[in-house]
Amino acid sequence: MTATIVPLSEIVLRKYRDLKASKADRRPVHSNTASKLGWPCPAGARYVALRRTHWQAAPLPEPELQMIFDEGITQEKALLRDLQDAGLELIEQQETVDWREFQITGHLDAKILIDGKAIPLEVKSLSPFSWESHRCIDDFLHSKWPWMRGYPGQLLLYMLLSNSEQGLLITKNKATGRLHAIDFSLFTYLSEAEELLQRAKEVNRHIAAGTVPDAAPFEEWVCGKCDMFAVCQPPITGAPPDVIMDDELLEKLEERETLDIPRKRYENLDKEIKNLFEKSEGTRLCGDFVIETKITQKERVKMHATGEFYDSAKTTIKRYKQSSGEDE
Repeated sequence: MTATIVPLSEIVLRKYRDLKASKADRRPVHSNTASKLGWPCPAGARYVALRRTHWQAAPLPEPELQMIFDEGITQEKALLRDLQDAGLELIEQQETVDWREFQITGHLDAKILIDGKAIPLEVKSLSPFSWESHRCIDDFLHSKWPWMRGYPGQLLLYMLLSNSEQGLLITKNKATGRLHAIDFSLFTYLSEAEELLQRAKEVNRHIAAGTVPDAAPFEEWVCGKCDMFAVCQPPITGAPPDVIMDDELLEKLEERETLDIPRKRYENLDKEIKNLFEKSEGTRLCGDFVIETKITQKERVKMHATGEFYDSAKTTIKRYKQSSGEDE
């Protein structure tokens, strides 16, 4: 019998992927995390409240997503070292912050000493596209990427906690190493900071009462990238979706999600699932999958004759899960 020889490349890549898979975890959330308070949830405080009450529902990062997270941490640590090598004095690196009045916690990247003042500093590594398109605070506040909108609020909260009127956000282009440095003035964005504090207070009231804020209608650009989507189940506009409690269908959907290779099995599952819904238009929820069927009339074209119509069904399947925090 001939022994199966596994290519070295496959061994190395599998070991690396297994390492990243072993690092993925989820932990209980007992406070309002500064980095999450600015998430632009259509339901306001609902997202932060659900992270505290249903933290177990957040999906574990897949190995590829964990690679992105780890690479971001590596680049940000390297940037802090470079700033020090450039002669800048950094203090209180990775300092834990705890604002008990609002139950807000976080980790400040550092404070930078400028003219005797300790200025709160946040550093972010971004993809080339995001780095180029986010050059000022307003670019972040109005970003089409929901996680980007939370960055200014994170720094504003650290400025409030530090009684600092100034803050500095430095972003690094992951591909080129180039930097943008963005000055923050607390008084310019005081209303945004106050809104975050009010959101924290609302979350705390709900936690104390054992409730969560009501859901708001589904918005693709943010709900579709939310790690709390499966438990939030925001209402989808139009006819209410049918919630399908079918373990067999959910198992097929789960398997379909993992099957790019072999493609044949993926295509068979995809067709089998979509055939279940080709006769009726509507939106269905199964787990964290949204299955939407639209039926339109098309004209059957024959030689020398028209006027015969038939129903054409198109079914799409999307899964809403934790976003990579990268451009898509």
